[in-house]
Amino acid sequence: MKLNPTYSSGDINFIHDESQIFVESIINNLDDNITPILGDDGNYHYVYLTVNKTNGFFYIGKNSIGKTFKIQRGERITIEAEKKLEYILPSYYGGGFNIQKAVKTEGRANFLRFVIKFCKSSKEGFDLENRLADEETLKQFFDLQCMYNIRTGGKNYKLLPNTNKNIGIAKERPICLMKNNNMIQVKPSEVLKYLLDGYVPKSHSIKLHKIENQTIKQKAIRLKKYRAQKLNSISELIHDLQNGWIFGHPNTLRAKQLLENQSIEQHQPVQTPQPVQTPQPVQPVQSIKQGRPKKPTFQFEFSLFDWQNQAT
Repeated sequence: MKLNPTYSSGDINFIHDESQIFVESIINNLDDNITPILGDDGNYHYVYLTVNKTNGFFYIGKNSIGKTFKIQRGERITIEAEKKLEYILPSYYGGGFNIQKAVKTEGRANFLRFVIKFCKSSKEGFDLENRLADEETLKQFFDLQCMYNIRTGGKNYKLLPNTNKNIGIAKERPICLMKNNNMIQVKPSEVLKYLLDGYVPKSHSIKLHKIENQTIKQKAIRLKKYRAQKLNSISELIHDLQNGWIFGHPNTLRAKQLLENQSIEQHQPVQTPQPVQTPQPVQPVQSIKQGRPKKPTFQFEFSLFDWQNQAT
């Protein structure tokens, strides 16, 4: 099957020249006959590009697909990675909050998804994602806000703030707490106060995370009501919250909240002093017939396709 759609200039209504240069530089260097390649671990790992046809906003991500199991009529059925890939590949446009919200709001028909490369391992996929969506790339498009990514690619990613209301800001998800068979919903920042007052989480499977050195750490804990090997108590949960861990869903909302409340580098461009230049002679004003000067071409300070010549 053909994995990537046929693209011609004009299929995407780019509202920013910079995003058009970036996106088309990737699309024009893709292999038209790309085929799925099974990784060394038996899973498929690929890096992809999703583009909004109405405005040229784009997203770069990495996805891994492996075989899974399901129980049907008491029998354990294996779903091979190849079958799962055929099902997921046409309908998967990205896992980030912003791209998911955009696809849900505008519909899948308004998006194009291109597979950039199949990788032999998950690490290779993360490395390629990091090279295409590195910190420099996000800085380039930070002011334009035409990139759905708000964190760098790769496993050890860095977070960048995203304040574009047009792309969407996540809402806080309330946390359900119980006490004497009474349930209340509180903000994630208020959970610790209620736990100290005797409340317990309604859910016994809990995810915590926090930001250290511009990277996000995550961990999952299970309270003692679960029959698992490693069990945690309410006192251990309180201890984690007192040491900077955040209770709730481990998505970009928590990261954004911490970035706003902590003195973490906001990735502002460094202003270097400019050398003093000698005055230039005044140029005559152009008439209307001469037309306006052409807009300078957008230049990138990094190589987009250093991955093409690397051995897989």
